Amino acid sequence: MGSGVLRTGSSVDRLSESHVFSRVQSDREWVRSVLGILADRLAVRLQEGKWEAGRLLLRVSYHGEHSGRRSLRLHPPTNALDVLRER
Repeated sequence: MGSGVLRTGSSVDRLSESHVFSRVQSDREWVRSVLGILADRLAVRLQEGKWEAGRLLLRVSYHGEHSGRRSLRLHPPTNALDVLRER
C-alpha cells in the first residue's frame, strides 16, 4: 500500500568494452578507429547473446583526470553492428 512506484520486470544486463591507451593520444583518427573496434566487439557479444542494446554510454577519461560522458538511447533497441558503430 502506498503511492510509490513499484518496478516490475527483470534487471537490466550491462555489457561493457574498454580500452586504455598506454600513452596520451592526439591522433583523432586512431582514437576513432579504436572506438569502432570496441563497438564491433560489443555488437558481436550482443548478437551472440541474442540481446539488443537500448542505450549506449560512452565514458572517456582525458589526460589530467578530466572525463566526459555521452549517453544515447537507441530507438528501436538494436544489436546491428553498423548502427552501434555510427553512434
